[in-house]
Amino acid sequence: MGVNALQQNLGSTRAEAQEFYDKYFAQFPKIREYMDTTKEFAHKHGYTMTLFGRRRYFAQLKSPLPHIRAAIERTAINAPIQGTGADCIKLAMQYIDKWIENENLSEDVRMILQIHDELVFEVKENKVEYIIPKIENIMSSVLQESWIKYKTPIPLKVTTSVGKSWGMAKE
Repeated sequence: MGVNALQQNLGSTRAEAQEFYDKYFAQFPKIREYMDTTKEFAHKHGYTMTLFGRRRYFAQLKSPLPHIRAAIERTAINAPIQGTGADCIKLAMQYIDKWIENENLSEDVRMILQIHDELVFEVKENKVEYIIPKIENIMSSVLQESWIKYKTPIPLKVTTSVGKSWGMAKE
């Protein structure tokens, strides 16, 4: 988000928005570095990548229209973050499915829904205390796989809730 958009969102003056913007990037200089490096990479190669190596191409980075280029640059900066999140949930789903199969738990647990970074399961009541911690562990350790180029020793934060219905679990 640029200074003009920040000014509109905050309902502030341009000077106030500029001050906030400058202080933010002074406080978090690695964010600016990431943004600049990612934008430069996208212009040089025409794509960005997730931590898993999946590429997203951006043909319109060479657009003669500045507002189109700026929008595509923002998308290129966000793509590795959002794409890595999508990769993580897809891998977690695969690993959980394999675990369910290997443990012969298909009668006790079913993965029924995925919404963005959320998974919904039906679990037999007498198996909840065994199954939920296993699913949490699988989901939190996706970025620690040995084959990942930029693996991290830091587990992903995973929260779970249990209820008789999806609505009750969300409360």
